[in-house]
Amino acid sequence: RRRAAASAAARTRGDAVLQSRRHAEYLEKVRGQLLRVDSPGKAMATVDALQRLGIDYHFEEEVGTLLQFICESFDDDAGAGAAGDLHDVSLSFRLLRQGRFHVPTDPFDRFMDGQGSFKESISKGIPGLLNLHEASYLGVQGEHVLDEAQAFSQKHLKASMGWLEPGDLAQQVIREALDHPYHTTPQRYKSRKYLEHFEGRSGGDEMILLGELARLDFNMVQTLHRMELLRFSKWWNTWGMSQDLVFARNQPLKWYMWSMAALSNPKFSDYRFEFTKCIALIYIIDDIFDVYGSLEELVLFTETVKKWDSPEVGTLPSCMEICYTTLYDVTNEIASKVYKEHGWNPISSLKK
Repeated sequence: RRRAAASAAARTRGDAVLQSRRHAEYLEKVRGQLLRVDSPGKAMATVDALQRLGIDYHFEEEVGTLLQFICESFDDDAGAGAAGDLHDVSLSFRLLRQGRFHVPTDPFDRFMDGQGSFKESISKGIPGLLNLHEASYLGVQGEHVLDEAQAFSQKHLKASMGWLEPGDLAQQVIREALDHPYHTTPQRYKSRKYLEHFEGRSGGDEMILLGELARLDFNMVQTLHRMELLRFSKWWNTWGMSQDLVFARNQPLKWYMWSMAALSNPKFSDYRFEFTKCIALIYIIDDIFDVYGSLEELVLFTETVKKWDSPEVGTLPSCMEICYTTLYDVTNEIASKVYKEHGWNPISSLKK
């Protein structure tokens, strides 16, 4: 049994090494491919695919260059902003706004009827409506055209569900876009859903290469997330709060999902670990206030936390003392790590 286990472990390590090598090879191939993008339309399609597949974080510099290229052509007489169809205008607008280019909403005026409503003539083009719907989430206060865009696109996308074949890929994509808008949904979830349908995409060898890289990357990042969750679960069990605070929620996976969504870049592994601790403590303290403590106990707990290095911690009920001690230790650990990494101690800010 030991020999078999050792053999299986060796095969797993070998597979991981092979996967890592293939991943590195694909990265270089894609990087070279990005340098050859020579048109705004191709740039839009490429950046959109990179982001939807969740691999854009590998190419931040290249994506920045492509977005600059898209932005420079946006207002040209022949560019997407001035002459593009609804699909191109909406897609370029969304990509640029996401990339922190504050492009105006003026190009959408071409698709409106002069009464503040979008023309019915554009209501049957599914790709254009989908991109208009996603662009509508990138508005700021006072941009009423995007409010109208969201209402118009939702109305007609829902209506299109009635005449599309049940189970049709377009129907699945529409339902996903309506239920989980791109701008408000965790990237890893969207990447997984997009990969499910990516096999059927057209676009030639370039898109095939992006798909191959994305599948490898997704599997590697998923493995990383599983290791992070295991690491946090071990920490959580070591502290023993799930046993000592039986009234409180015990949801490590839910807490970890918060940090995974907020810090999606795989390089932030240690930050996700520390952030998950903070999320767990927020839930535990919430349960202490909502489920456990009396008014007098909660006042004492609050005053103890405010004083921070308080000698009164020993007078707290046992579960509150455990929570306070964990909060105190975690906060100081985070402050120490920030100091080592950045040369600044944030403890005074964290205590507040």
